[in-house]
Amino acid sequence: MWILILFFIIVEAAGEADDIVKVMEGSLLRLNTDARQLKGNIQILWTFENGKQSSRIAQYHGKIYSHYDERFIGRVELDQHTGSLNISNVSTDDSGLYKALIVINKQISTKKYKVDVYAPVSVPDIKSSSHETMQQPPGTSQNMDEFCSLVCSVKNNRDVFISWYKGEEIMNQSSSFDLSINLSLPLKLHYNDTESYSCTAANPVSNKSIRLHTKHFCPHYEGKTTQKSLPTTTTSVQLPCLNTDKTFTENEYVYENDSSRISWSTDCLQHCGDVEVLIRLILSVLVGIATIVFLVEHMRSTQKTIISSDDEMCMRHQKV
Repeated sequence: MWILILFFIIVEAAGEADDIVKVMEGSLLRLNTDARQLKGNIQILWTFENGKQSSRIAQYHGKIYSHYDERFIGRVELDQHTGSLNISNVSTDDSGLYKALIVINKQISTKKYKVDVYAPVSVPDIKSSSHETMQQPPGTSQNMDEFCSLVCSVKNNRDVFISWYKGEEIMNQSSSFDLSINLSLPLKLHYNDTESYSCTAANPVSNKSIRLHTKHFCPHYEGKTTQKSLPTTTTSVQLPCLNTDKTFTENEYVYENDSSRISWSTDCLQHCGDVEVLIRLILSVLVGIATIVFLVEHMRSTQKTIISSDDEMCMRHQKV
């Protein structure tokens, strides 16, 4: 009887699968026989084919046998009521063709499943590629528009694809059969784009998304203002920007007090905080006050010297 069954299996091997099952690595695989209840003269044989290799997994003939293939030992269960096959903790190596040969009162039928086991997809990663400036067409506007170029990438695997979404709407998508490279998908945004964007990596059994924080990857472009310095003939005092090693030498703004004129760099004002600017103003005022005090004291000392000289001359005349 089993010789006839094995011959029937070989003949049926070329047929297509009845169902395609896709499961995630590490999960439970359940394949049904469609038999309502195992009663009477019923025999069930489950086989597994992967490429050119074929092996028995489990068998029911009055009782259950499930110790044929070492790779499935300890992971296979055969339902004693329906003959359905359960395989726990599946791996990608368990992908292949599963066949159930069912013999009920000498009537033979088969159930075939094509099983694909997928590893869970990796979390995509977004990186800033570059910043680009584009000149407006002649005759429209002379302003420069800045664009931010981004790239979303993910580890490639079987049937993995990567997509950019604008809100709930898919913008573009990419996949590759070359599993040796990472999948990547570019995106170009204007710096003040306020739409919500996300990048999603997916395969048939899992998907993972990452939201784009535009302010982090594409900060608002602040062009340098160009204002001419007020005309002055006094010497400018160059002050380094606090919390930085750079000393700015390009003076664009000029401030005056009673004793001196101090030029401040636009770059410094852009990079330093309000507290630092306040500290510098206080320092400039103190320098001015110190200069005035020095001049006053110098004048007093000069007057005392002159008075002392006059007194000595008077005393000499009196003696004479």
